[in-house]
Amino acid sequence: MNDHNSKLSELLADGIKFDPHYLPSMNSDHLPMTLCAMAGLGASTEQLLEFRSDYSKILRSVASDLESKSIGLEADQWRELIGKPEGYARLLSFLVREIGDTGIDPVVRKYLPEFIESLAFAAFHPIIRLGYALEAGSSEEVAASLAYLITTHREMPVGSHRKIDLEAVLNAQVKAGKMIEMKSFGATLLELITQGRYPDGCARDFAVCAQISFAIYRSTRNFFALHMVTATYAVRTCAGYMDESRALAALTHALLGAHLIVGSPGFDSTNSMPVPDRLDLPHAYKYLYVCLKEYQQTGDERYLSEIRGFCAGGLVPDWVAASLVD
Repeated sequence: MNDHNSKLSELLADGIKFDPHYLPSMNSDHLPMTLCAMAGLGASTEQLLEFRSDYSKILRSVASDLESKSIGLEADQWRELIGKPEGYARLLSFLVREIGDTGIDPVVRKYLPEFIESLAFAAFHPIIRLGYALEAGSSEEVAASLAYLITTHREMPVGSHRKIDLEAVLNAQVKAGKMIEMKSFGATLLELITQGRYPDGCARDFAVCAQISFAIYRSTRNFFALHMVTATYAVRTCAGYMDESRALAALTHALLGAHLIVGSPGFDSTNSMPVPDRLDLPHAYKYLYVCLKEYQQTGDERYLSEIRGFCAGGLVPDWVAASLVD
């Protein structure tokens, strides 16, 4: 491991001392995801340290001692903490120890499948964190991501793996028009579920999900639609640790639901709106990192155009993917 990767691992390990939400907004802690994205986009060690120093000022400590026996768990006691954010510190401590004993792979395979269906809660952030953590190979951040996913879990309708034409179903939602008034993302998601209106079906593959999520964001520049792009990339990463068809179905349900929540907007894969006038750096870095990875994998010039557009618009510093930006 080179010094740069070693520093990222060190920062991710240190970062689990922070609560996954910060006050007063209760927004998600974006520090680990942003550090991973920055590193992937070409940030130097100094730039990672500078961002960490600045961003951590808004965060709060999750517990004074994650190794304390007073917050320990044994055997199946962890199940008492499913869906209970107040139990995050105890579950994190438990999972850190379990990964230390058995490794990342068996722990993710053990816990992820049961909770994949609720990946849209907390605006996709637990699954995004997990995807980035797995790419980085950080055992501590994997533990934190799983603890976040499990303690924000809600019971979900059991979705089918019935194959659908995702674009056609989304266009049907567009034609039907706005079906639900958005409150917060999470509250509106819960309303869809309790009313029995959470969508069903399974897209053909992850590539389709990536292409359509990208089209929806470029056509709307909707803040929550951006999360559809980054979540799709993260779920594809996580799918290697479980039954892929189950992960794909869970993602499909979530994308359809998210499209309803943001107002069932129309989208066009051949055109896009101009890049947003403003966007906070954590979300810009996360989005452009996915654009870079998709460009590297597919050669689709639209992803490269996004990177260049965000740089030209001054939304990110000029070091971002410098080798690709003219």
